[in-house]
Amino acid sequence: MFARDSVPEGTFESLQSDVYSGVSEVEEDDFPTGYARLKGVLAAARDMPLGPNVLIHYVKPEDRKGICHQLANEDRLTWVQEEL
Repeated sequence: MFARDSVPEGTFESLQSDVYSGVSEVEEDDFPTGYARLKGVLAAARDMPLGPNVLIHYVKPEDRKGICHQLANEDRLTWVQEEL
């Protein structure tokens, strides 16, 4: 909440979009379990370079992981894929 509320409007959402762009292809990969997908996505978020954003100097690896969970809460990422 603090980061989102302390920067110009749209800044935090831009960071979320950058993280989503960096992990969405990993999330779409085949994984044996939802837990394996979660771990793969979080590792990708931790290791990815982020674009220019005023928050870049303050975002830690744990924050990137937290953004992934926020994206999952918003149904933009899914840990357990539904079977067809």
